[in-house]
Amino acid sequence: MTSVVGEVENDMLSKMYPELHVSDVGQSASFFEDALGFTVTDQFEDEGVVDFAVLQNGDLMIYLPHMLPEREADRRKPVRLFFEPIDIHETHAQLRAKGLSVTDLEDQDYGAGPSLAG
Repeated sequence: MTSVVGEVENDMLSKMYPELHVSDVGQSASFFEDALGFTVTDQFEDEGVVDFAVLQNGDLMIYLPHMLPEREADRRKPVRLFFEPIDIHETHAQLRAKGLSVTDLEDQDYGAGPSLAG
């Protein structure tokens, strides 16, 4: 299978999801819903406060996790990009063939599988 994005063919990936760390998940989700037409498709709460939300608009998806607690405010707040491969085994083999450091494949209940070490 080949994914076509614009006029560029891609035989490795079909989607990419950004993860944006925010200070108020509920307020940020409302912005994406009201301003950009996204819909909350999943969310998790911690002590009655929305701690993580997944939003979708057609094929576009955004992950909104709550930023680190105040006591850890000086730590880096990374932006992560999640890629959805067309064929995880083939993509894994291609990345390793290119000499990249890639973890072994493993089944997980949620989230990403292998990671690419930078």
